[in-house]
Amino acid sequence: MLINYNKPNVLTLPLTTKDKATAGSVMLVPGINEIPKDTWARLEKLPKIERLIKSKHVTVELPVDDTEEDFALGKASIADAAKIVKKTWNILLLEEWAAGEARAGVVKAIHAQIKLVEDKTRPKKKVVNE
Repeated sequence: MLINYNKPNVLTLPLTTKDKATAGSVMLVPGINEIPKDTWARLEKLPKIERLIKSKHVTVELPVDDTEEDFALGKASIADAAKIVKKTWNILLLEEWAAGEARAGVVKAIHAQIKLVEDKTRPKKKVVNE
């Protein structure tokens, strides 16, 4: 599942088992997040996520159908893929998509987004006057 998190902060959510034992956590970063379908099924029941969905701070960007395990960028149209890439700020996810993508236009969009993210997140060098 592609989940769009529309807030500027990182959100860490606990994953628990049926008997309420902690089973790890999931981190949502601003922009597109790729969440396995079974994990999303557990997360979307959390009160915090329900509130974020209601306020549209969390949206399902591109759901997978019931026959698919997880999202594959290659199955999206070029236009949808480009829209998804522009909302993604996770460089590791972008690089993963670039490695598996054959369409030149989508690969170009991915590399442009990686450059944008790096430019926006790279610390600025201070010029020191002597």
